[in-house]
Amino acid sequence: MRKRVMFGSAVVLLSILASLVVSQGSFNLGAFAPAPSTIQQTYLFWAVSTLIFILTVTLGFMLFRTVVKLYIERQTNRPGSHIKSKLIGGALALSVLPIFFLVLWSVSVLNRNLDKWFSRPATTVNIDLVQIAAGLNGNARALLADGSEPGGEFKVTVQKAPAQSYVNNQGRIVATQ
Repeated sequence: MRKRVMFGSAVVLLSILASLVVSQGSFNLGAFAPAPSTIQQTYLFWAVSTLIFILTVTLGFMLFRTVVKLYIERQTNRPGSHIKSKLIGGALALSVLPIFFLVLWSVSVLNRNLDKWFSRPATTVNIDLVQIAAGLNGNARALLADGSEPGGEFKVTVQKAPAQSYVNNQGRIVATQ
């Protein structure tokens, strides 16, 4: 019983230490980051980072050793090794699966929000450009159907546009109303 409690607490401690190592190395907090103002604070931050790293590596080795011992026990068919492996697997699943699903959910929500926030303006611009191209194409066909040379200016009206634009035959906007 005591080994299981120690193993469970070791898994929790490893996950906490790993998250601290990741958070220290991967997030740029900009103006909100704790900037050391003195050399003593710099040494303190360095010491805490080093301690977290050493504890993480030590705990990882301890868990690896436990898994190797469990594998050897199962290969030699020692009594109780099957239930022990199920208990350890359950403890690891209880520690890892919530974190996995939380990360999976947050990534999907983040991707959906970013897609909705940033693709809508581009979609609107794309629709407007397609309407402008259709208007230009229709006006050019109308001018060519009249048999006249498209050397002058012609008027383009786009829906949802606040103004009417006059475009010459080179495609440059001459005037807007």
